[in-house]
Amino acid sequence: MLLVRMTFDVVDLDAVEAHLKSHGVGLGRVGDELVTGPRTSFGARWGFVSTHQKES
Repeated sequence: MLLVRMTFDVVDLDAVEAHLKSHGVGLGRVGDELVTGPRTSFGARWGFVSTHQKES
């Protein structure tokens, strides 16, 4: 079996995006999901979603 994708539920999607960009990881958005480009993330697509409510 070959793992090609995992999706993580995170608290702050914007913080994840800023962190990954600061390390040169290519990113894209698919709906409400942040997805890494396989060329910059060890050949896999890593997905990040947030089902958490932001505090006001």
